[in-house]
Amino acid sequence: MINKLPQDFRPQGNVELHQLQSSIVWFEDSIFYIYSLPDVDHTLELAIAQTNLFKGQYVQDDTKYAMICDVREARPIRKDVREYYTSPDSTSMITKFAFLIDSPFSKVVANFFITMKKSPIDIKMFNSVQESIAWCTLKLTDNE
Repeated sequence: MINKLPQDFRPQGNVELHQLQSSIVWFEDSIFYIYSLPDVDHTLELAIAQTNLFKGQYVQDDTKYAMICDVREARPIRKDVREYYTSPDSTSMITKFAFLIDSPFSKVVANFFITMKKSPIDIKMFNSVQESIAWCTLKLTDNE
C-alpha cells in the first residue's frame, strides 16, 4: 500500500496505514494525513467514512488535531462533500487543515474547498510537505 503514496508524502515512522475507497490515511505525530487517490470520485459517503475512521481510532476527548491532505492528483470534490468537510461534524476535532498542491489543477481543487464558505478552522495551501507539517505543528497562539 505504501507504494501507492508519493515518495515525499509517506509516514516517517512505523504507523498503521488505512486504505479507504478514496484515500490512504494515517496518523502520525498528532497530524492526520490524507492522500486522495487519483481517478476516484470522493462521495459524501466516502467522506463520512474517512471522518468516522479518524474520530473512532484517533480522536481522544476534546483534543484537536491538524490534517494534511495531498490533492496533487485528486479529482475535484463535489459541493456536498465540501459542505460536509466544513460542517461542525467534520471540523469539531480539527485545528488546521493543509492542502498539498503542485499544479494549477490541484490549486483549483483546493480553492474550491477553501472559497466555498467560511471555515471554522485555519486552511492553507502548500507546495512543500515539510512546510505543511511545520505549519500544522505551530501552536494556535503563534503568529503565522
